[in-house]
Amino acid sequence: MRVLEANNWNWASCSCFAVAAMLATLASPAMADEAAAEDQQNVEATGNDIIVTAQFREQTLQSTPIAITAIDADAIAARSAQNVLALAGQAPSVTMKPNGNIAQVYIRGVGQYDSSFAYEPGVGMYIDDVYYSTILGSIFDLTDVQRVEILRGPQGTLAGKNSLGGAIRLYSKKPTGSGDGYAEATIGSFDRLDFRAGVDFALAKDLYARVSGVFRRADGYVTRYDYACTHPGSGLPTYATRQDCVVGKEGGRDYKGAKLALRWDASDRVEINLAGDIQDSRTSPPAATLLVARGTATLNGVPYDSRFVSYGPYAGDTFSDSQFINYGTYTNPAKGYSVNPVTALKGWGVSGVVDVQLTDDMTLKSVTAFRQYDGENTGDADLTPLPTQLLAVTTDHSQFSQELRLTGRLFDGALDYTLGGFYFDSRQFYGGRVDIPATGLDFLQNDRTDSESKAAFAHLEYHLTEKLSVIGGLRYTSESKSYDFRRVPTNGVPNPFIVNGLGEYKGGRWDYRANLSYEVTDDFLAYVQYATGFKGGGVNPRPFYPSQVVPFGPESLEAYEAGFKSSWLGNTVRLNVAAFYNKYDGILVTISNGFVGTDGVLRFPSAVPVNAGNATVKGFEIETDLRPVDNLSIQASLSHLDFKYTDLSAAAQASGITFDMVSPYAPKWKAGGGIQYEIETPIGSFTPRLDVEYQSKLFSNPLQRIVAGFAKPFSQVDAYTLINARLTWALPDHAWSLALSVTNLTDKAYFYNKGDLFSAQGTVQGQPGRPREWALTLKRDF
Repeated sequence: MRVLEANNWNWASCSCFAVAAMLATLASPAMADEAAAEDQQNVEATGNDIIVTAQFREQTLQSTPIAITAIDADAIAARSAQNVLALAGQAPSVTMKPNGNIAQVYIRGVGQYDSSFAYEPGVGMYIDDVYYSTILGSIFDLTDVQRVEILRGPQGTLAGKNSLGGAIRLYSKKPTGSGDGYAEATIGSFDRLDFRAGVDFALAKDLYARVSGVFRRADGYVTRYDYACTHPGSGLPTYATRQDCVVGKEGGRDYKGAKLALRWDASDRVEINLAGDIQDSRTSPPAATLLVARGTATLNGVPYDSRFVSYGPYAGDTFSDSQFINYGTYTNPAKGYSVNPVTALKGWGVSGVVDVQLTDDMTLKSVTAFRQYDGENTGDADLTPLPTQLLAVTTDHSQFSQELRLTGRLFDGALDYTLGGFYFDSRQFYGGRVDIPATGLDFLQNDRTDSESKAAFAHLEYHLTEKLSVIGGLRYTSESKSYDFRRVPTNGVPNPFIVNGLGEYKGGRWDYRANLSYEVTDDFLAYVQYATGFKGGGVNPRPFYPSQVVPFGPESLEAYEAGFKSSWLGNTVRLNVAAFYNKYDGILVTISNGFVGTDGVLRFPSAVPVNAGNATVKGFEIETDLRPVDNLSIQASLSHLDFKYTDLSAAAQASGITFDMVSPYAPKWKAGGGIQYEIETPIGSFTPRLDVEYQSKLFSNPLQRIVAGFAKPFSQVDAYTLINARLTWALPDHAWSLALSVTNLTDKAYFYNKGDLFSAQGTVQGQPGRPREWALTLKRDF
């Protein structure tokens, strides 16, 4: 695998650091500590409201005329949320599923389920205004996060490309020099052991630092057994070294991370924030269980069939403990090699944010960042001792981004504006070994994808009256990608069907936003909006022979939305409602493709992306927050999504996709709620909390046909309801707290997703959700 060379980068693009240093040198060193404290995080609650920056200026949540869910640090802790995926349960129209170190994120039926670097995410992911361009590595830990903003609907003018479904923005706690800190330790199910800590301190006058770190580990919850050991006389080779026949676990956690943040208040008009972070995760592969096995592979006369299926939902079986086992060996006995069962990701990043108040009504912000990570993932797609499919993938990703924004006010505050530019450049490698014996494929690959994007944008909000405002947004994006495919057969024999060559994609796009809002009363804001978004096209990232080097076009979306934000009864009740109608064009799906050899056998099948067609997506979302009495808080949400194809391409229909099928990860109904009450006593406060999440059935693949002999589509994930509980005891001064939490309280059996490879190799896998788990957390604030 090739390594990125630093001199390939145009480091002149980093000149903003030099500009920041020059500005800081020229600025006068006088900024009061009180001002720094007042500025802390831009997140202070206003009654039952939160300050957000979704439109690149501070606004209350209730005065921002878009559909947005804002979750602050207290709410994150109350939900026992460890990573960003845990926040989807109570965010309407938002679906986030884990798959190893991949986050499959969808908003209003738009997202991306394939982690290949050739595909763009459909939901933009940001940390401290830095764009993360891949769904690989985007299961962000929530340590030291101040708030999360989940923006629903296309954010094409401000967030830019790949935000046609919406955007998820995380904001870290900024240093203030307060001297505060915390330490937290957790033990729990599956030998769980977590530790988090952070401290904020002053280095010098007007120079502050914040250091935080996290360690998480837990054993896997799916057990890999040796089939020959559990089934004596099967005739298969054995790999067990233990009497209990266990050869490994899947679904474990082993994550370490640290972050250093520096804040320099260079003057009363210049603030500089620098941050660096590292992360290291190396654990077992994602939990998996075999649901369907019907292939042509054999080993010692044993066929690949249902004898290896531990749980058969397509035959009407009910869940049992057998859902948490498989017989994967990560070995190809026919060729005598194995791969290490692992899911690993190691990375680091640095960023610099410079805020310069040019005048009382004009601010310049520069956001510069560089990130690099490399990963390793292996997969035993058949989950048996048979040599059906074995994968070993290595990845390397580096990205540089630069954004400039000029924000201000004109005409005595009647006009708010943001003008800006964005530049992004990435280098990506995808390598490893692909071994699919049934097709004759066995090669080493080392593919490279380079990507560049440039954009300019403008956002204007004009207050026609004290109550009536109009917003106009415009953005132009130009992007390009180049592909270099390199594959070498492992036997050293040249193969004319294995592709080696180049591919290229270029495109440009205008996006628009128009919004009209009216403040009916001080507590009721109504709005209507039209907005667009897109995610870029590209070239098939997995061609096995030259004719499969085919391009695919971008997806685009036009969204019509109406809604209101309201507060009632002295701000003790908050009710926000949005309804939308989307025209979703160029929908990208992956279909099976190949050719038939002279012997009549399908050879070199590949998953080929095509723009399947267009659809309409309509629905509504309701969010409410109630605080009827002191110490009692209730949150609830409900969403409905109706996806309907309006036309389909010939290729999509030939692959089996029909008009009655829907987008992946788009449940028709989704609901969530939480309730907690703080009980004051002489020995401290006790806060019980209960959270409930409901999701109707969804599909993890665009193809949802029912194969003869089975009861339902292989990609169907059935509806489920999850209940989480937490009880927190805090001492009177709140310096110490002890929390007992239980997730999946009823031990509900459910799936995150399913992998349908039936048409290619006769196998279907499922990734079961985590069973009931308990955790005990001790925290010290100082």
